[in-house]
Amino acid sequence: MNKTLKTIISSALAGAFALSGVIGASAVQYKGDLDSDGKVTSNDALAVLKYVVGAESNEPDMKIADLDGDEKITSSDALQILKTVVGQIELVELPAEEPEQPEEPEQPALSTKQEIVDFYKKSLDDAYNSEKVHIKKTETVALELDSLDPSSVKSTADSLISSNTKPKTNEKDFASDAKSAEEFLVPNLLEAEGVSVATATKTETGYEISMTLVEEKVDTKTKPKYNGQASLPLDLSALGIPGLNIKSGGFNYPGTVITITTDNDGKLLSMKHTMPLSFDASGTLVFSKVSATGHGTYTLDVTFAY
Repeated sequence: MNKTLKTIISSALAGAFALSGVIGASAVQYKGDLDSDGKVTSNDALAVLKYVVGAESNEPDMKIADLDGDEKITSSDALQILKTVVGQIELVELPAEEPEQPEEPEQPALSTKQEIVDFYKKSLDDAYNSEKVHIKKTETVALELDSLDPSSVKSTADSLISSNTKPKTNEKDFASDAKSAEEFLVPNLLEAEGVSVATATKTETGYEISMTLVEEKVDTKTKPKYNGQASLPLDLSALGIPGLNIKSGGFNYPGTVITITTDNDGKLLSMKHTMPLSFDASGTLVFSKVSATGHGTYTLDVTFAY
């Protein structure tokens, strides 16, 4: 450090201490305020000098200590600080720093049918594999006969259908038991080829997924492929209608709709299956040969609690 500079710094330093060494006094950050006390004082100049001569190894913050703008911290900056203290240089306020924003969690890509199906399957799989999950389901079957031959037994058939298609609610707890949870609810094997339309909507609290399955027509002895992968296709013989024995016929599933809601992490909160269908069947009801056509809807409502 040259003699002239030493003299200037010494004089300014003495003057600064004599003036109590204080400029500014607030929560605002100033150029030269190395100790972040809201003031520019001779202590700040001293901190720069200590760094310059090697008495302090921690480098000061460049944007605070570099007052002369040469992108170095030198005795010249200490001099600028002292000039600020004694009022020869105007106090410079540093712009307030923007608070650091938390990183947004990565959002799943849900723009294609395959991505939406994969998201649905992962959400359901995670629910099945949860350490603890309470699953509550309500199944409703609504059937209506469009025609029945002989017509004389239609009132009996309607009564039997009504008494055997009431809503059924069941609920159960599972603990890391995916196999049992899947057996209790629905399969999780849906292929994207089985979906005709898929949409995903981001909400404030999570996601809403809607998928419509392709139309499927099968005979009464054959399970529809895609409805069988994801839902519970109707089996007339499983309704438990006394005296009903189906011999032949067919089902038409025009487009089962599966909807789910999840939280922002993809955790499954609710699910609904709406399966419209029509059918024709021939067989016997009690002791009478019958043939019938009809339509209806199978509905599955599910909630998940963890």
